[in-house]
Amino acid sequence: MIKYNALQIYALTGLLLMLLSCASTPDTRPKALLDAEYYQQQGTQAFYNDEYATAANEFSQALKIYQSIDRESGILESLINLTETSIAIGNHTAAWQQLKTIEGLLENSQLSNYTIRIKLLKIKLLFNEKEYASALTLLEPILPKFDALQNVQSINDDTLNIIISMTRLSIIIKSPQAGLWLQRLRQAINPQPEMPNRYSAMLYRLQASQLENEGQFAESKSLLNKALDIYHQLAYRRGIAASLQQLATLEMEQQQWQQADFLLQRALKIHLWTLNERDTVEVLQQLVEVNKRLGHLNRSREFSAQLEKLSK
Repeated sequence: MIKYNALQIYALTGLLLMLLSCASTPDTRPKALLDAEYYQQQGTQAFYNDEYATAANEFSQALKIYQSIDRESGILESLINLTETSIAIGNHTAAWQQLKTIEGLLENSQLSNYTIRIKLLKIKLLFNEKEYASALTLLEPILPKFDALQNVQSINDDTLNIIISMTRLSIIIKSPQAGLWLQRLRQAINPQPEMPNRYSAMLYRLQASQLENEGQFAESKSLLNKALDIYHQLAYRRGIAASLQQLATLEMEQQQWQQADFLLQRALKIHLWTLNERDTVEVLQQLVEVNKRLGHLNRSREFSAQLEKLSK
């Protein structure tokens, strides 16, 4: 039997990969399509890395190429991605404008498979703007049907996001059905401790919100820390910041101002990194109040000055 050392194995593996690449069929589609797809992929990767300025630039490049070849589906996908990016950085004005453009395109289009996705983007914006009645109006017609055991027949990302939105809304408005929606969401997500993901972290955060409503602060804090642990594992900046803010709000309710200040300053650093002006303003407003409570008037004035700069 012939024996190979590590370097020979490495060389043979490289040769095999080279031969396979030479034998593979080249992509013969037009260069414009390949370029547009490349920009979409780069933008998507940047978005999931929380690099939103880069994501917006890549999606804009893809949009220009798709427009140059009149590729309707590509134009819509690029605009939807740009809308998601605008929401992620708190630029609601841009997001609403982008949605208006999308709706104008869909009026004269045969592409009906984007309807739910567009509604979910609107619902997300309305939530952020605390327009809960309007969000409910959009949500109710698209709610999935549940069986006697509170399961849905099929699950995809859109279905999960609809259930998450309704669960979140029921908790915010303190609906008697909040517990039922939490049960439905848990069964839809079916969280696996050994495989944590953003959905399981969101479930913990929503359960924590309900416990907070019930005055069970210690239990709420425990679940928020579980969510924070998952987001840390995933290095998901927006989730980390949101959990820190939620923990800070919980501490503020209990007048634990020092701990709230510590949590809010950590969240602020993340919002500044992601360029999320809307959430940055919200955290700064909380820091102004918390530092007044602590008697740190100079620091409170410093945070007020940062707020003034952002408003100019």
